[in-house]
Amino acid sequence: MNRLRLQRRLPYSFFVVYRFQLRNVKRLSWLCLACTLFGCTPDDTPLKAENQRLKKQIERQETIIASLQEGNKLLQEQIDRLHQEARAQQQQFEETLRASQARVDQLTQGTQAETQQLKELERQNQKLKADLRWLRRQRDQLRQGMKIFVPLERPIVIPHPLSRVLSAVETTLRQNGYALLAEMLTDQKAVLVTKRKTSPAASLEIPGFRNQFLVTLEQDTNRSTKLWIIAEFEKLMSNGVMIQPTTQEVKEVQLRLAQEIQRAVQASGKVKPAAQP
Repeated sequence: MNRLRLQRRLPYSFFVVYRFQLRNVKRLSWLCLACTLFGCTPDDTPLKAENQRLKKQIERQETIIASLQEGNKLLQEQIDRLHQEARAQQQQFEETLRASQARVDQLTQGTQAETQQLKELERQNQKLKADLRWLRRQRDQLRQGMKIFVPLERPIVIPHPLSRVLSAVETTLRQNGYALLAEMLTDQKAVLVTKRKTSPAASLEIPGFRNQFLVTLEQDTNRSTKLWIIAEFEKLMSNGVMIQPTTQEVKEVQLRLAQEIQRAVQASGKVKPAAQP
């Protein structure tokens, strides 16, 4: 009854407008749903560009890895050759030691007049034993110290040919008291390994150092050379305790050696003035 009364009170045009607006709302709802379902696909152009960049970067890294593996193969061949030489020298020392020991045994049964000669042979025998122990220690250090080197950091490029830079490296190491443990030379590369050098502590507060360097050179162009330096660096306290340094301290030691090498290269490139008559 109330509805009928309301319809009688409201005009007929109101119901027509109300139905028209309701239909428009439904149509707009369907239109929004269609736009949502069949909208434009997202632009994947940046993703494709990033994918291409990553592929190129992977190809460059694979090329670098292949080059490093070739260098490591050459270094491994040099290590094997050094091991063979060390074994040959050890065998020679052992044969000499056995011959000396046999001669000592013969002289032991000799007369009193040969006692002095026997003592001299014993001294030589002890020296040969010490030399043999030293050779074994050197061989063990070579096995433990010589590692395949894969340079991960960026090299230092020196604008001079490989021969001049190599000469400067050898001069710098010699002037700073570093003897070479191993050296490998090719037309394009050079690898130098120094023996360990120990400087004792000067006082209770100031520690000493024990350093060993692995220097790698590679010809970049005809007029430039790449330089890598790896330092095995330890702090030696006055009580004989070894302390491992920080990464920053190791980098500082490597940087100091690189600066000394660059100064040596520049000094070798200067032309000395002719002597006045």
